[in-house]
Amino acid sequence: MKNKFTIVVSSSDAYEDCWNPFFTLFNKFWPNCEIPIMLVSNTKVFEFENLNITCPIAGMASRNNKWGESFLKTLQAVDTDIILLLMIDYFIKSPVQINVLNELVDLMYRDNITHIVLLSEVPGSKCKTKYPMLLERGQQVPYRFTLQAGLWRKDRLNDYIREYEDPWLGETWGTKRAWHIKESFYCIDKAFEQAEGKIINYHHLGGMRQGKWRKEEVVDLFKQNGVEVDFLIRGFHDDSQIKTLPERLKARLYRFPSEAISWLELYFMTY
Repeated sequence: MKNKFTIVVSSSDAYEDCWNPFFTLFNKFWPNCEIPIMLVSNTKVFEFENLNITCPIAGMASRNNKWGESFLKTLQAVDTDIILLLMIDYFIKSPVQINVLNELVDLMYRDNITHIVLLSEVPGSKCKTKYPMLLERGQQVPYRFTLQAGLWRKDRLNDYIREYEDPWLGETWGTKRAWHIKESFYCIDKAFEQAEGKIINYHHLGGMRQGKWRKEEVVDLFKQNGVEVDFLIRGFHDDSQIKTLPERLKARLYRFPSEAISWLELYFMTY
């Protein structure tokens, strides 16, 4: 039987130390998963017992590839119409509601839905729908395009991402594009989530920030599940530490060429 969807885990070689923790927790809380998994890497491959993981662009890219370029090349290898998108630091905390997930995939096929973010914790206006567990997201909401765990029609997701963007720019400019494209974007109804629990239970801020571990999120979770990591290599993110002006300017200058291209494209798209 052909698979109905593919799991795409967004990462890069720079986050190789997250792969084992992520898939250890994935394998525990989604046991016997037979869905094909594509890991977005640059040059490296990764395997995990009992999981069908491939790294389709390993060896075809370099460590310097932009996130968008690697992600789009990986999407080209997907042979299903729908994908489940997960970022590599979305460390799962409890059993995945697989039956609900399959129900939503069937719904997307049946009603040609573009996107379902698998959370209720999304900003902006939402309205009731004919679907008991879903709310429709407003056209102009913040983060209308989001990289939170979600189900996507592959061809539509492909149209929101640009090869020269990183994840931060992808959400920023992908949202601006989404404001001008009328499509069916849904999220989970909070009432359903409160009654039944999260479909995929992870912290929406992820387990890392600015390349460092979020201590409050990962230390106890990893310890409780037998995941061993040397946290000293990356260190822990300090929310109280403010970037210096030179650091902020450097980050701004690094992103400026990509932002300029995205702005020009959006201008011609809307005028």
